Amino acid sequence: MNCTQCGKEINRRRRYHYKNHFCNKRCMGDWMKAHPEALSGGPKPENVRGPKNPNWGGGDVLRAAGNLRARRWFALKPCQICGAEKSERHHVDANPLNNAPENIMFLCRRHHMQIDGRLDKFKTRSRARKAV
Repeated sequence: MNCTQCGKEINRRRRYHYKNHFCNKRCMGDWMKAHPEALSGGPKPENVRGPKNPNWGGGDVLRAAGNLRARRWFALKPCQICGAEKSERHHVDANPLNNAPENIMFLCRRHHMQIDGRLDKFKTRSRARKAV
């Protein structure tokens, strides 16, 4: 039997003869680079995203997916108000599906809660608990 890539005769007694088609890993790798269509179902174009991807389900995503995209796309930076190192991503228009760079603000937890209006609610609840 001969190697599919180089034509060298393969010794069947060798323990590793790479799927019975190649004499060594280098020949197998060279052949795979030359024949990408042989790898799991055909040629794979680089970075197929959006409507060109066969698994595309449309542009509609859930709020959680919008937040997840923001986490992936924007590395954390210091708070834009006080400069604190620990920060969160804030959607200026309160729409997590809008991940335009001008819609993302980096804020510490306190300023994020303050801008969202959650800080006042938190303080009110805290005072009510202390009064009881």
